[in-house]
Amino acid sequence: MGDYVKIRLDNYNNACYPGQTLVGKVECMLTSEETIRAIRIKFKGRAKTQWSANKKTYTGEDIYFDQLFNLVGGDQDLTIPAGTHSYPFSYILPNTSLPSPFSGTCGNVKYKIKVTVDRPWKIDYEDEFLLNVIAPFDLNNFLEIRVSSLILHSD
Repeated sequence: MGDYVKIRLDNYNNACYPGQTLVGKVECMLTSEETIRAIRIKFKGRAKTQWSANKKTYTGEDIYFDQLFNLVGGDQDLTIPAGTHSYPFSYILPNTSLPSPFSGTCGNVKYKIKVTVDRPWKIDYEDEFLLNVIAPFDLNNFLEIRVSSLILHSD
C-alpha cells in the first residue's frame, strides 16, 4: 500500500458540537525507516468570503480557532522505524457560537483537522479531515416561541 498518514477519530459520527472533545489518533504507515522533523496536527475553523462590486473585490476572513501541536518531535530530526505507528490526540472544540459549515458562491465556513509528517528535503505526508460542526439552535432563547408555546399549552 505504501507510506501514508491518516487521521482517525474515535468519537465522531459525522457530526460534532461546540465544546465537544474530539478523541482520535494519527496513524502513520512507513514501508522503510524515515527521518522526520515532526508530526504536527492542526485544528482550524474559519469563515471566508469574497465578492465583487463596482469593479472592486472585497474579502473577509473570521478565524474561530487555529491551533497547531507537535505529536512527535519538533526540536530536532528523529528516526522512525518502518511499520505502523499510532499517535493519540484529543482536542476540545471552542464552546462558542460556531456556525455550521457552509459553502456558497461568495464564501464558506470550514472546520478541519490536518496532520503533516514533516520530512526534511522530501515531500511531506499529509491528511485532512473536514468536520461537520453542528451549531445548536436553542428555541428557548426566542421569547415569541416561548410565549406561543405557553398559550398553546395553557388549555
